[in-house]
Amino acid sequence: MTLNSSAKQVLVRGSHAILQADKASDLGYEGGNVEVRVKQVRNDDATFFIGFPDGRAAWVNAEYLRPAKAGFPWIWQHAVNAVNAVKDIHAEHVALWCFYLLNVFAFLLVEWWKLSMVWAMRSWCVFLVWYTWDAICCWKAVMRGRLRRSEPGSPSNKHRPEQGLRARGSLGLPQEEEIQMLSDLLAAHKDAEHTKDPDTPKKLQKRRTGVSNLLPQVNGDGMLEDDIAPSLDMDHVHLTFWFFLWGRIFIGLGAWAGMIFGGKDTPGIIRYGLRRIFNDLGVWPHRVKNARRLAAQLLLETTLSIYVCEVETTGGMTVARFAIPDVPHYTQQGKCLQHAELLAEVNLTDRSDQVLVWATYGGAAIQADEAVILLNMACCYLVHPMLHAFSNWAANPESPDPTVRKYSIGTVLYNYYGVNAFANWCDLGCWLGMCNVDAQRFRTLISSCLVHGVPPHADIKKLKDHSRFVNFLLPVRTRFLSLFRKHQADFPGIDGEALFLATVVHPLDHYNLITMQSALDQVSLKDGYAEDLFVVRSAIMITSEKLFLSYLVNDFSFSGSSHPLFKETYNFAKHRDQRLADEMECCVLR
Repeated sequence: MTLNSSAKQVLVRGSHAILQADKASDLGYEGGNVEVRVKQVRNDDATFFIGFPDGRAAWVNAEYLRPAKAGFPWIWQHAVNAVNAVKDIHAEHVALWCFYLLNVFAFLLVEWWKLSMVWAMRSWCVFLVWYTWDAICCWKAVMRGRLRRSEPGSPSNKHRPEQGLRARGSLGLPQEEEIQMLSDLLAAHKDAEHTKDPDTPKKLQKRRTGVSNLLPQVNGDGMLEDDIAPSLDMDHVHLTFWFFLWGRIFIGLGAWAGMIFGGKDTPGIIRYGLRRIFNDLGVWPHRVKNARRLAAQLLLETTLSIYVCEVETTGGMTVARFAIPDVPHYTQQGKCLQHAELLAEVNLTDRSDQVLVWATYGGAAIQADEAVILLNMACCYLVHPMLHAFSNWAANPESPDPTVRKYSIGTVLYNYYGVNAFANWCDLGCWLGMCNVDAQRFRTLISSCLVHGVPPHADIKKLKDHSRFVNFLLPVRTRFLSLFRKHQADFPGIDGEALFLATVVHPLDHYNLITMQSALDQVSLKDGYAEDLFVVRSAIMITSEKLFLSYLVNDFSFSGSSHPLFKETYNFAKHRDQRLADEMECCVLR
């Protein structure tokens, strides 16, 4: 039976329907038609997410359904729509209405009284109209076609990937390739069919924080597939338009202000540009930090510490050795992307003077200044995007819980910014003649690094006496996961390890990257690093600062959260290291 137009309108979220016997049989229900409840409606392809009496759920096409209720379909439709409209009003909608109404009121007030700030107000309103229109265009171009986490086919509808490095050769990916060819290879690899792992139930059972398959949504509960995702994807989760616009207003404006004007620890575009001009003219020269010490800090005080192989003491000298596979490096003026292993040794003997002893890249010895650039490439573009990708398993942007929803919108929005906004910045840099890394070359860099996988890193414990970062994270992780198990019912469908990476490891990685160095410390006496320098300097100067402007409206810090998971973790962490504890945030927000 095919749904006619009037009947199709009756099937709205919350209504009951009859599933045809043949389709019910395909889904394992014998004995004729089955009455189901409509949980979600996807109008673009006329499919419905339906719930069965036994708790199961599935997506089906409209042709297999008919209304279960007879009598007054139009009255029923309008009644259900009215109830759903009220239910769908959330704090984000109210905040947006208040924001725009306040701006309209302020504009009328300034115009009526002819105040001195009239041109400033007019300029702001013109900018706000453009900014809102740009948000509409961006949502239509990127967000509208995406799948929700609750929908089969979404990469994070499965459980997070397993730990383990993946050799590029085994995936058919070369160590060095032209960007266009590499982009095609990565696309083919991503589209390859994934065969379900029969050991999935055992693997999921071994995880310290099990994840329920239920994923509550504001428009009906969804489900996660009982499978493990084969790979990572940084930017793929859907946001409804109103949630996207809320994020653009209450988070995005603060992000753009930080990018342009900087903050406490980052210069932003304007200050960096002026500082660079003064430095080049010799008017206000920058004193570049010692490259050997900076390289050691990058290995010990960032997420690169997971690549430690051994810590050895011989004859009163303690050294740590690191092996980082597949470190990216642009070659041939950005036309090609190379991945090679970086080996390094750090002298740990004197805690106040830890220095790089030697380093090699692709088997060839490199100088300390080259090592600093390549280590920043490894940290910013090999490891850090994996934190963003894992954070998708720490987000449910359509959760009925307003706190979880707010944090999740921030995470999904910043994953979107990390790929799309930064790609646009690279295009601008190319247009201005500042670099040869355009949007495609940047996106290929991110995609190529995400196939790398997370290495087993139990040896990181060997650095706890030599690294402030590691010494802080190890006990905080234990405490966080213990509290997460206690409060797991408040976070259905959210993975505890992913939430720890997104809320603790991610902000600390940013904080250490910008406080131990500046963009002007990235220099090389050797040619061939111009493209690497552009993307590394950009990451340090515009994307790593805490959004102090956004904090005026919403407090995203652990210390300001009312939820006991974040509050109790902060109270524990501040006794370990107050400064690092203050940087922890409840979502990805830089």
